[in-house]
Amino acid sequence: MRERVWKDNKGFTLIEVVITTVVLATISVPLLAYFSDSMRHSARTKEQQNAVVAAQDAVEELKVAGYSLDADKVAEPSAAPNYSWVLPSPMPTGSGVTYEMYKKYTINGKSYNVVANVTPKSSVSGVYNSSSGAYDKDLDFSEAKLPEMDGGKDIISAENKAYLTMAANHFNRLYTTYCSNSGGAVVKDATKVNNATIAAHLKRKIDVYIEQAPTADNVKVSVTYNYTYVKDASDEYPQAILDANPNPHPESVVSKSVNKNKFEGIFIFYTPNTNADEIYISASNPASVLGISDLKLYLIAESSVSQSNATPADTSDPKIVVRSMSYQMKADCDSNLTSVITEVYTNLTNDGMDELASGSNLYSYAKKDASGKYTLITKQDFNRLADIIIKVYRDTGGSYPFSDADKLVEVDGNKVQQK
Repeated sequence: MRERVWKDNKGFTLIEVVITTVVLATISVPLLAYFSDSMRHSARTKEQQNAVVAAQDAVEELKVAGYSLDADKVAEPSAAPNYSWVLPSPMPTGSGVTYEMYKKYTINGKSYNVVANVTPKSSVSGVYNSSSGAYDKDLDFSEAKLPEMDGGKDIISAENKAYLTMAANHFNRLYTTYCSNSGGAVVKDATKVNNATIAAHLKRKIDVYIEQAPTADNVKVSVTYNYTYVKDASDEYPQAILDANPNPHPESVVSKSVNKNKFEGIFIFYTPNTNADEIYISASNPASVLGISDLKLYLIAESSVSQSNATPADTSDPKIVVRSMSYQMKADCDSNLTSVITEVYTNLTNDGMDELASGSNLYSYAKKDASGKYTLITKQDFNRLADIIIKVYRDTGGSYPFSDADKLVEVDGNKVQQK
């Protein structure tokens, strides 16, 4: 006898179907909203990416273009921008004026309105002569500025009180040794000869020496303070010591190699003596052999003031050196550097008393301001630029000027102007 196998063919009840439908509907609404938001976000991201590409393309187009972006220049009928960019009408006139031009860019099949806000920097003369058709080709400009120091191309020597202390110690040691070796004939008297009295009699000469460095592309520059003891009538430092040691005592301040093609400036920061100072710049070989040219010298007197400009507060401040009315800095170079140091900048004064010694061979290279006074302000030449701001807008069919509501991205750039 065979058993009959029964299958359960019972389906879902109506209530089960209703509950399932409600659950699915509850879940699917936020899921659909999520996917919808995700798609919109993806579209916005893609639109933003396209706008960035359009902005970058516009900046590069203008940077490499073989024409100037001066308003006068782009307005010429033959100017290249007229073939692709829409220029304002009327075009502003003059050099250095700001203007906008625009065009359409298509990125990944999408059209965008791109606006270039252009501000050319002024040239030295900034002249366009419309009657003759001659355009100012001097597209570089000069700018007055305080000197900027760059360790890669400048030699920087800074004053340090330790140099004077070490020099005084040296002469004091000579004095101690002299007394010890005298067999009692000379008794050391520290009340009359000590570091303070010695330092007051030391004269410093700043020596700068330029030579070929071991590396062919470099020169080596050394700055040394050479101290000499200068006696006066009341001084009790033995003359015999100075006779036996006639050479100045050197203190090395800077010893550095610098690429000869980049070498530009020598900055000397120093605390002046009250009466006189001296700097001497020399070289091992002629400048043409060393491969250097057009050097600038900066002489910066620190913590001091000329007597003619000193206030009572300056005079009573022990940290400030009041330079005497007869103070002079003698600045010389040797024949190897003749016409190589072409500019000298200083904060010394020529107001009343000229603090640069007129007999020194660098005297004539000292730079002055408009009033005729010595200056540390330099003139630096630059390639003239045009500043560019690129703004990208959705192309909604509107006309220029485009609505800020449609702006997608803004990018800055600049262009070196063409001569």
